[in-house]
Amino acid sequence: MSYPYDQSGHSAAGYGYPPQVRASGGTAIAAGVLAMIVGALSLLAAIALIGFVISESCRDNSYTSRQYSVEGFGIFLVVVGIFVALVGAVWVLGAVLLFMRRPGGRALLIALGSLAIVIEAIQIGLIGSLVSGLGLLLAISIVVLASVPSTGRWIDAGSRQ
Repeated sequence: MSYPYDQSGHSAAGYGYPPQVRASGGTAIAAGVLAMIVGALSLLAAIALIGFVISESCRDNSYTSRQYSVEGFGIFLVVVGIFVALVGAVWVLGAVLLFMRRPGGRALLIALGSLAIVIEAIQIGLIGSLVSGLGLLLAISIVVLASVPSTGRWIDAGSRQ
């Protein structure tokens, strides 16, 4: 247990030294957990998109009339699914780097979150869906939590150890 006294028993606060405050990782850990959740949801969405294309291409469509070509639309969905999987992997990478107290993880989450804010705001303007609103809220939360000074202090405290 640490006490605010030096070895002689006198208070260190009286000598002009501010009390030492330990860096708390609450904001950084919260940002990392939210980024992990977003990354996991992105990876699940990618699996769902690619799985949809595989299931549609394996189905016998002789008895139904489709308005679209599964081949052309399927290729588009596979490309979107791969892109979503890569973005999800970058979210997870940023969270892992932040948990390891690397400044690059903080920068990655701030950059990805800022990009997500712009994309989600455009989606809300075009579609106006509740899901886009939740995505916007998550992105803003991650950017704010990763940007606050206490996250930087926590990262700096880890690099000094």
